[in-house]
Amino acid sequence: MRIKLLLLLCLVTLAGSLRAQKLTQTIRGEVTDKNTGITLPVATVVILNTNPIVGTTTDESGKYRFSDISIARVSLKVSFVGYADAVISNLNLTTGRELVVNVLLEELAIPLAEVVVKADAQKERPANRLTLVSARSFTVEETERYAGSRADVDRMAANYAGVLGVDDSRNDIIIRGNSPMGLLWRLEGVDIPNPNHWGAAGTTGGPVCMLDYNLLENSDFITGAFSAEYGNDISGAFDLRMRSGNNEKFEFLGQIGFNGFEFGAEGSIAKRNGSSFLVNYRYSTLGVFDKLGMDLGTVGVPYYQDLSFKVNFPRTSIGSFSIFGLGGKSDIEIWDSRGDTLKDKIDFYGGEGFGLSNDSNMGVVGLNHKYSVNQSTFTKLSVAASAHQFKTDMDSLSNDLTQKYSYYRNNFIENTFYANFSISKKISSKNFIKFGAIAKLLAYSYTDSVYKKNEDLFQILRSDDGKAWLTQPYFNWQYRPNNSLTINAGFTPCIFF
Repeated sequence: MRIKLLLLLCLVTLAGSLRAQKLTQTIRGEVTDKNTGITLPVATVVILNTNPIVGTTTDESGKYRFSDISIARVSLKVSFVGYADAVISNLNLTTGRELVVNVLLEELAIPLAEVVVKADAQKERPANRLTLVSARSFTVEETERYAGSRADVDRMAANYAGVLGVDDSRNDIIIRGNSPMGLLWRLEGVDIPNPNHWGAAGTTGGPVCMLDYNLLENSDFITGAFSAEYGNDISGAFDLRMRSGNNEKFEFLGQIGFNGFEFGAEGSIAKRNGSSFLVNYRYSTLGVFDKLGMDLGTVGVPYYQDLSFKVNFPRTSIGSFSIFGLGGKSDIEIWDSRGDTLKDKIDFYGGEGFGLSNDSNMGVVGLNHKYSVNQSTFTKLSVAASAHQFKTDMDSLSNDLTQKYSYYRNNFIENTFYANFSISKKISSKNFIKFGAIAKLLAYSYTDSVYKKNEDLFQILRSDDGKAWLTQPYFNWQYRPNNSLTINAGFTPCIFF
């Protein structure tokens, strides 16, 4: 009897302690000048809607920290003398990962002795200061919160005004009536090939996006009025930025969802210089189920996997460096010859009497270097190499579906070497200029053929291989006569040969 009472007392005590446990997490980050990237010490950072008010100031390195903040959705307000206030709203603070929020503040064109500044919603303002209209910044959380987005930036953007998704099977988007093929993808300042699984030659979308929202930080979606650095563009642009890994402690991620089985890790490399790494791997959910022997009810199962990483060295004697990469591999086979039960299965892409195989591979790796010449001038160099391949094999089948006959072959290969160098200069609080040049070397090979049974050979329909060079110098000037008016001007010629 005494033992039972003792056990009951222990359970009650344990339950009470569990109820009393308070879930908390850390919020930290850095406050910098939007034009020059220099840190802003003694900036005020406040967590809104707290009673009493919870606030702090940045240290000499522009960094701030809140410890033991209760788990919830939070909003931050950041202020600094002579700069416009910024409000970052509705951030999701969870126990699994520290919330790192880096804030960019824009200097007022005309600082006054006494001025009332209204807090501005930071998420609507593009991170690129030279992009003012027909553009908006989107947060990582928005890729989850929009209906039907499936954590995909393309599908999320289809919810914006003037943007329309083509259909539900792919994430191609039509911007103001323009072709989806005119969309530009830019990652970490580098133009990249189509970052979607099964991204066919010349397209900008696909069924599944390789870009994992867990690795992105606030990025820009531009639908018009492009600044000069986006000159080689037609319909729209995604200017995406990867976040840096946690430079103070190790964190790990594991999750299962519609897009795949996902595993990630991040952490510090050397705390003395703030260097960090971030890596994420994902594998097809349906591919795993198929390997386990589960019947998915379709004649073809999509297999895909992708890997993303970023290594950041923010403080070296010659500036900051970061190395980043993105790669993906996907394939699907839809063979009518498998179909003794074909009538009971769903066939989205194949055709009766045919067998189809699609393979797609994409990879990009790049290096960024940023160097501050002085408090008002900095340079940035981005170099990258990318490769993209899309292959299609189609065979016809005999009436009894037992024999395959060669019918059609397609193989597209594109390799690109890319460089972008720019100089940014803040002349005054009213004047800012940015100029530079983009160089791109393209090596390509394309073969399209159909099998001629009578001649027992493949007839080449289209075949071409070669190299091409694109040079794109650009110049941007921004003038702000007052705090309410901003004038952007620029030019960019494109030289292609």
